[in-house]
Amino acid sequence: MIEELDMRVADAHILVSERSHALGRYYRDDKLFWFHASMADMVTPLPGAAAIEFLTYEEAESRDRQWNGRGQRLATDDNLFVMQTGLGFANKPLGIIVGSKCLGFAISETASGGPHSLSTMRRLVMKHPEQVCRYIGTGNLEQKDH
Repeated sequence: MIEELDMRVADAHILVSERSHALGRYYRDDKLFWFHASMADMVTPLPGAAAIEFLTYEEAESRDRQWNGRGQRLATDDNLFVMQTGLGFANKPLGIIVGSKCLGFAISETASGGPHSLSTMRRLVMKHPEQVCRYIGTGNLEQKDH
């Protein structure tokens, strides 16, 4: 069980707390483009399944072509964000796939955006998980009444 993870892997960063997570690709210094996809359920994993994969855009595109037509698929008009049976949920511009090689999954929320600072994302994931999705997608923090 992972209670807290704050790890850089090459040009990517993974932030995980018990209640949230954010996956990022470095843009410059401490600025990253972020992705968040809450997988409510991942079932029937195939051999080599992965909760998170960091790929290049080309590798994610190739994987999408491999799985396309083999099950249920939902994609944006520009085909950059794809949910596909077997593929998982791919953010191809960032080269991130969540739920790779699972034949079934459910997503409760998702967001992609940036660049946002590592320090802000770290604080939100660890202390204010309810704001992660909104901040990634809009860059705005929820205003709290004091």
